[in-house]
Amino acid sequence: MSPVDESLISKFGLPAGSPKGSPLDELDLRPPEYKAYGIDPQARPSNAMLDFWLVSGNERAFAYTHLYDADFNPSLGIVLTFSDHQVTVHGRHLRELYRAIKRHRVVYVWEADEPTVRLLPASVPVVTRILIQSQREILAASQQ
Repeated sequence: MSPVDESLISKFGLPAGSPKGSPLDELDLRPPEYKAYGIDPQARPSNAMLDFWLVSGNERAFAYTHLYDADFNPSLGIVLTFSDHQVTVHGRHLRELYRAIKRHRVVYVWEADEPTVRLLPASVPVVTRILIQSQREILAASQQ
């Protein structure tokens, strides 16, 4: 490593040397216990996509670069407007999720099934529904 590399490492308080194993791989894995969302502890360019895990088992990811608007209303949820889609996240205690999305730190958002929603304490963040619509679908619905 050059002296410049060494000074940047110490400036940011990072450990020297290369990491053993990739923490990015761990961020993509479903935890054994439900967690409404996963936040990357570091801001990194690799958080290029936001992954939505649906209760059906399907997954859908959108590029952060296509996220143009984020709206949070505690009683309605979070509405994310991407270039060609709108994602609405319903649930409880979602303010921290909203803040982390604005900073491109969220790796996944996990929709809980009904038994999980009922079993979790009221103080825990829970995503009860994720609705993904194309802008075309939204436009067609508004014209009816």
